[in-house]
Amino acid sequence: MSNLKPILCLFLALAACKPTTIGGEQGDNQQATNAAAVLPPAIRDSHVYRCKDNSLVYVDFLADSRTVNLRTKEEGPNVTLTSSDQGKSFSGSGYEVEGSGPSITLHSPDGPSQQCKS
Repeated sequence: MSNLKPILCLFLALAACKPTTIGGEQGDNQQATNAAAVLPPAIRDSHVYRCKDNSLVYVDFLADSRTVNLRTKEEGPNVTLTSSDQGKSFSGSGYEVEGSGPSITLHSPDGPSQQCKS
């Protein structure tokens, strides 16, 4: 019985401890942050266009029908262009894209407007 006394004291001491969970409040806050995250619209259509000056532009038309991502190089950074209304031209950062099908008109900040075809 004397061997059980230290073990019994240990169990009583542990029983008095406040239980904790891994993650606790921090985990709850992380879930709330993740729930508030909004994903960007999916890509609805992608085209590679060859313009009149023989350059290529890469345009991703997004599912919200109000946003396109424009790249002037295949692996270059996206320039996000937006439209105020569906069916209107997309603009931003000095660029403007008119159209969305097999041909577009591209207005760029460093050159004249030109027709581009996919």
